Amino acid sequence: MKTIARLLAGAILTLFSLLLSTSVAAACSCAEMDMAQKVDGADVVARVIVEKSAVAEREDGGEHVLLTVRPLHVWKGDVVSKFPLTTALESEECGLGLIEEGTDLLLFAHESEGQYSAERCAGTSDASESVMAELIEAAGPGKGIDPVVGDEPGAFVWPAITAAVAVVLVAGLVVSWWVPRRRR
Repeated sequence: MKTIARLLAGAILTLFSLLLSTSVAAACSCAEMDMAQKVDGADVVARVIVEKSAVAEREDGGEHVLLTVRPLHVWKGDVVSKFPLTTALESEECGLGLIEEGTDLLLFAHESEGQYSAERCAGTSDASESVMAELIEAAGPGKGIDPVVGDEPGAFVWPAITAAVAVVLVAGLVVSWWVPRRRR
């Protein structure tokens, strides 16, 4: 009887440890998808540059990553200028984590009520030549995005300098015309 009790206790402990280890290991498991499935499953498919990346508190007390991304090329979705994007901080939650600013990404995002989010399982990755070629084969050429004035840092500087030079030139012409006439 003691032997059966020991075997039963050992079996229960083994099952319990297996349950604990698989729940942690399986926290984020991604289904294999080809590029066409990734495109079909996303609301936004775009090549983007990460302009800002910061960790922020969630309403539930956890943390997530807030990104500001600027699209360079779009295959799916209505993004034409930079937009905010959230992702989980932890890889166990299938998040992209904290991404270095300036990173060139191929983004597969979901949109809900004007809010964009991304996760690792949807297909977001570095915009390598091979991945881009695979996307173009699956989704076509997409469309390039022209930068919007004021959409990128420092974009307002050149129009301001141009306007200042124009004002100085016009003022110089007025003074050069007015001063000789006044001396007569």
